[in-house]
Amino acid sequence: DLKQIEVLRGPQALFFGKNSPGGIISLTTADPGSRLEVLARGGYEVKADEWYLDGTLSAPLGETGGVRLAAHYSQMKGYVRINSPALPGVTPSGVKRFPKQDEFFLRGTVAFEPSDNLRIRLKGTYTDTKMVGSPSNFSDIVACPYGVSQRPGEGNLNCANDGEILIAQLPASFMALNPLLENPDGSRSNKQVLLSGQVDLKLGENLTLTSVTGYYDVKERTTSNGGYGPYSNNGFAVRYNADQVSQELRLASSFDGPLNFLLGGFYESRNLYTLTYIAVPFGGNFLTVPPAPTSNFVLPLESTNQKQTSSSVFGQVMFDVSPQVQLTAGGRYTHEVKSLLDYTVNGTDVTKQATYPGGPNPRLVFNNFSPEVTLTWKPSDQIMAFASWKRGFKSGGFDAGFTNGAILTALRQAGGQTFRPEKVEGAEVGLKTTLMDRQLTFNLTGFLYDYRDLQVSVFDTVARAFRLENAARARVQGVEFDTTLRPRGVPGLDLHASAAINDAKYRDYVGDCYAGQTVALGCSLNLNTVTGLFTAQSLTGRQLRKAPSFSATLGGYYEFPVSSGLMMSLSSDLAYSSSYNVGTQLQPIARQPAFAKLDATMRLFTEDKRWEFALIGRNLTDKRNLVNG
Repeated sequence: DLKQIEVLRGPQALFFGKNSPGGIISLTTADPGSRLEVLARGGYEVKADEWYLDGTLSAPLGETGGVRLAAHYSQMKGYVRINSPALPGVTPSGVKRFPKQDEFFLRGTVAFEPSDNLRIRLKGTYTDTKMVGSPSNFSDIVACPYGVSQRPGEGNLNCANDGEILIAQLPASFMALNPLLENPDGSRSNKQVLLSGQVDLKLGENLTLTSVTGYYDVKERTTSNGGYGPYSNNGFAVRYNADQVSQELRLASSFDGPLNFLLGGFYESRNLYTLTYIAVPFGGNFLTVPPAPTSNFVLPLESTNQKQTSSSVFGQVMFDVSPQVQLTAGGRYTHEVKSLLDYTVNGTDVTKQATYPGGPNPRLVFNNFSPEVTLTWKPSDQIMAFASWKRGFKSGGFDAGFTNGAILTALRQAGGQTFRPEKVEGAEVGLKTTLMDRQLTFNLTGFLYDYRDLQVSVFDTVARAFRLENAARARVQGVEFDTTLRPRGVPGLDLHASAAINDAKYRDYVGDCYAGQTVALGCSLNLNTVTGLFTAQSLTGRQLRKAPSFSATLGGYYEFPVSSGLMMSLSSDLAYSSSYNVGTQLQPIARQPAFAKLDATMRLFTEDKRWEFALIGRNLTDKRNLVNG
């Protein structure tokens, strides 16, 4: 039940609350209208064996208000096949497909205008997702360096990207270790509440004061078999709670003259809690089938509590230099404070130890000013050229990732388990056109952004968890274009295409070695004097992960009448991506080759849009591409 979707590329320092160094996707939900609306939608997805129901009810409340309700419910059996062979010493999985999931969503909106100068809008959203199956099953072993698995009971069944998971239940003795473990097949429960209120008050003819208040709460509990095989080598439970309150005030002008402005302030307070419990079944002994009956090996229980606050002021000035030229300049000053209230390992709060940096109450403070300037030139109503310069900022913080007890050591504490702020500076130039009497649009943009202390996610094979660290420098540069043709000679036809050339490389980055990497393969930095092994590699000059150098889309849409009052539409879209690496250490085995995906849709609907039947196809080329590793 969306009103619009906006995709804003590049740093966004001014709007949407806190700034972003890489762009924003803004979703605006629909508001009540001036007439009664009732919508019911049902669907069935074949691959996942999922059915869903959507409903929307919107009605006016007198002359000045309205209410709108949107609801969704779905049940899914899963789109990943589970292979759970009967092997000695294990219990086969109780589910055959993953994820087996129920989802409920409800949003209510109340909007009213008590006077011509005042408008109030209140929204509340609640979601409840319950899943049976291990969240780890969203990923899988898809390649084996030696062609077959080196673990018992797997053979070559676990070495292909085939949409099939090889897994069994967590052993009963393992499940008895801790009440945090809730389901031997794995489970996930996620509940979210989002409340927002917006008040727009006109202060005379040319000034508007806007207040936006928000509250967000999320609670998640997870049990997962992280073993990726019938004999699991680890299982874990996670608890994650977060709640935040935000308030923004904006004052905007709409004068008839050449000068207008926007001024505002923003405040946010957030509380975060994480808990991670990990243990290894069979004591980690996998040399025999079934594994030798040894006790389960329990890793340290770790939890964190954090308090974060963010305050900022921002402003923008828009000056019409001439009827064709506009200069826009603005900036945001941000002050953030992040406090680590506790970092507890097996009952010991390490932040209270004398060796912990900044203890007993570790606190990080970040200040930043992010300006931006944009110059636009409109030589005609059909053509606009622009150039912009921007800075962006994403604060640092405390990494709450699991450390396998390493945070108890002086060496790990010396780093404080922190990461530095990420900063970006760069420019864009572009052209936006509407040609052929508005039948053709053509947009072209070139960009170059330099990142300092780029925040990257790395998998720690010792801690069995992801952690955040900073790459020293990176540069992202390239060209994007998109075009749309709607010829009046063929009513209902829409042809569109887009393409992007993206040169994204680390300019200075020393990262961890990947598992099995030798000196000859580049693992030749940061010698560990205890083990005599190198631990790091130079990734300078390498392509950023998940950053294809070329991507493109091509598609078309055509609607036409089939009888009086009855319409049909056909559409198809092809998306292409060049190769890229998804590995956190850019390991060669994690490289995704170039691929293309084809979508197609056929719709039958009435001309007044009262009802519609659609047959929708996604990824008809059946390409399974890697997204992480």
